[in-house]
Amino acid sequence: DRCNGEARLLSVERDYLVTLPGELGRNKLCTATYFGGPGMCLLAVNELFGLNIGLYAQIDISAAEKIIDAIGGVDVEIFDSELSVIRYVSNWKRVFSAPGIHTLNGAQAVATMRSRDIEIDAVESDRNRNDRQHRVLAACMKKLEQMQPGSIFSMMASILPAVVTNITMADLADIVYTVFQSDGAALAQARTPSG
Repeated sequence: DRCNGEARLLSVERDYLVTLPGELGRNKLCTATYFGGPGMCLLAVNELFGLNIGLYAQIDISAAEKIIDAIGGVDVEIFDSELSVIRYVSNWKRVFSAPGIHTLNGAQAVATMRSRDIEIDAVESDRNRNDRQHRVLAACMKKLEQMQPGSIFSMMASILPAVVTNITMADLADIVYTVFQSDGAALAQARTPSG
């Protein structure tokens, strides 16, 4: 929100049932990106919520890892209840042995964002994973706020090849400037569905 200098984040549940174009028919929202890239996913989100969003930036998980490594890691609180849940995808080993605030490198942050608890209800597991994703993103925002603008733009240039977007570099710079002029500590976060 450029007028008010605010940044907001809405997490949309990936398992929403949506109608995709042609023979794809009814499917989970997350399959839209698989079948038609971020453009098809954006169309599905717009249809689902009656929106007209035109711009997108898709950052895959390897780019997220690179970004977090490029900014020197992020400080994220890990709770006792998450210790057995957060594991590396490659070898299923636990990432953390004790609760508390940890400085996560890219691989640890990705494991934190991706892990699901398969022992509990799937909806609750996804809600917990979304919470971890929000905590990592908020930590990234906080870390980026502490960086000099020149460092942010040089870091952006290094990871931009890993981002799929229809946003011009000039518009992206404007968005980044707006986000970092906002109060990152008060980043408004919500998810849908909320219950």
